[in-house]
Amino acid sequence: MYVANAKGTTLSVIDTATNTTVADIEVGQKPVQVGFSPDGRFVYFSLNAENAIGKVDVATRTFIGKVSVGVGPIQVFVTPDNKYVLAANQGTKDNPSTTVSIIDTITFTVVGTVETGKGAHGVVIDPSGQYAYITNIYGDTISVLDIAAQKVIATVPSGAGPNGISFSPLVPAAAPATKLEIEAGMGMPGMKP
Repeated sequence: MYVANAKGTTLSVIDTATNTTVADIEVGQKPVQVGFSPDGRFVYFSLNAENAIGKVDVATRTFIGKVSVGVGPIQVFVTPDNKYVLAANQGTKDNPSTTVSIIDTITFTVVGTVETGKGAHGVVIDPSGQYAYITNIYGDTISVLDIAAQKVIATVPSGAGPNGISFSPLVPAAAPATKLEIEAGMGMPGMKP
């Protein structure tokens, strides 16, 4: 398990079998969120005070580098195909940022910047990898981003200060039938239809 230490400069690595810290990796100023690649090889993290996203090799616990993004990045999320990392750039309450940065995982460069809403904060990607959902904490909205087209296709009003966001990969079960249909000729044994 990797933990971003927002009031410091490190990511802590926790061994979940022993519940102990096994490493602290120096990464930069104010790391606030982490996100793993789908294959578990890399962990990406926001460096809020540096307006950057960083990358660490999980096996070697080595800091790979960082890339500049918008102002005040918070949440990061990797697409299911491991092609992109999305970073929500929040800014501050007095000076909110309004963008999501799209970073190519291979070249580790920003390949797109999309306007979403005031204070882009949380980001999650649906299991198909087609859409990202971004909470705009100072705009009280959720943006729906078409990742391939790199454009917002819908803006949904929310409650005050939408923050964290998650996506359920499970399809809700259908409601149970309220009426039981019996086909003609399918009665109880010994009964005539």
